[in-house]
Amino acid sequence: LRLLQIDLLSWIELGRWHHSRKAMRPLPDFTARRLYKWWRMIEHHHDLHSMRTQERHHLRIEIKKLRYALEFVQPLHVQAGGKHKHFYRAVERIQESLGRLNDLANSQTIARKLGHKPPRSKGEVREIEGKCLAAAQTSLDRLKKIGPYWTKLS
Repeated sequence: LRLLQIDLLSWIELGRWHHSRKAMRPLPDFTARRLYKWWRMIEHHHDLHSMRTQERHHLRIEIKKLRYALEFVQPLHVQAGGKHKHFYRAVERIQESLGRLNDLANSQTIARKLGHKPPRSKGEVREIEGKCLAAAQTSLDRLKKIGPYWTKLS
């Protein structure tokens, strides 16, 4: 294990990758491009109510990638101030709302597959779906209004 650690540290500090064109690019530019890639996957969605469950699940995965990337590069964006915080909060809220929708759909499906009565009535499901979709849509609209704040930082 100790030799592995030494080899890994040696590769990190002295490896040939260190001198490649990609490794020499400024980190803020690189991260801005990566964040923008995830942003493009999200921004073209408009009406979450018209999406199927599976489509919303895939959107949630893309939002999760953006959220974790934002957490990782947050120290690079301290000069973004409130915009960063508002954007991140909206990302967090849409991920949570879509997660609740996914959990709801899965619990109903699993119960049926196991031959049990679903844990919630159709009316309860519609009510919860409506609240979660409204919260997710509000957060998505907020994200679009704020826009990719990091492009103004590079």
